[in-house]
Amino acid sequence: MLTGLDDDASITRAYEAGATDFFVKSTQWSLLSGRLRYLLRSARTRLELERNKSRLARAQDLARMGSFDWKRGVGGPVFSAEGLRVFGLAPDESLPFRVLLRMLPTEDRAGLLTVLREVIKHSSVLATDVPVTLLDGRQRIVHVEAEPEFNEHGNLIGYTGIVQDVTDRRMAEDKIKHWPTSTA
Repeated sequence: MLTGLDDDASITRAYEAGATDFFVKSTQWSLLSGRLRYLLRSARTRLELERNKSRLARAQDLARMGSFDWKRGVGGPVFSAEGLRVFGLAPDESLPFRVLLRMLPTEDRAGLLTVLREVIKHSSVLATDVPVTLLDGRQRIVHVEAEPEFNEHGNLIGYTGIVQDVTDRRMAEDKIKHWPTSTA
């Protein structure tokens, strides 16, 4: 917003009306042109960021991959929209850890919990495949990979990672392993 008013009340009204930046009229036109160039550059940067976010979301969708973050002491993992899709959920749904655990076969739950405890205890990288039964009954294999995050004091504060549906790949690998070999 360009204005000749520079009192606090005018500035507050400008922002309340939807202004995202504020410039007081001046006889120094070089200041105005510099500010306008900055605003145009930042608008182009924002558009490019939005395009890149859209491309990333599409690539993750094609790869059947999504991301998640888990912060220590905050609760369960927070999944991206693509991460929720891997588990057959809509982007506006959530996936609490206890619900995620119930998706695993009963006999695999204790093993996964043991692996998670060890990974957290040693602040190490997590990489594992987990068989899950989605809420609609489909059985899938989800690859989970996560790296630890540390604060400025070197203490573990959480994990950032990916989830990927690798069911089709695993089935193809199994077919290749059992492919009959011909003898000449």
